[in-house]
Amino acid sequence: MDWDEAHEEPPYAYDTSGPERDWKQHTEEVRSALVPLPADLVALLDQVNEQVARLSDGEPLLALRAGNILLNGTQLSLQNAAWTVERDGTSMSAVGAAIGCTSDQAARRLRSYR
Repeated sequence: MDWDEAHEEPPYAYDTSGPERDWKQHTEEVRSALVPLPADLVALLDQVNEQVARLSDGEPLLALRAGNILLNGTQLSLQNAAWTVERDGTSMSAVGAAIGCTSDQAARRLRSYR
């Protein structure tokens, strides 16, 4: 991409297939390194996310309510999981690999969950 001419063309005029291909490969590599979730849980999470996303346009108050319920429900689970992995001595590199981030990011997330 010639950055000197970038301002002259609308963004959709550029061929972004290379960066998009690189991003897709990167996300697939990260996803394959994550701890796999049970298929039925993945299906439920996808269904909930889709329904809340649909609500966010037409019924934003319902989307906020649903999101708040999910947030409150998961906070306790995340807190418990954070305490458990710390008590068990799980390494931050293992936590990071499980959730798709670096070990430093994993340590910050666990602190925020507690």
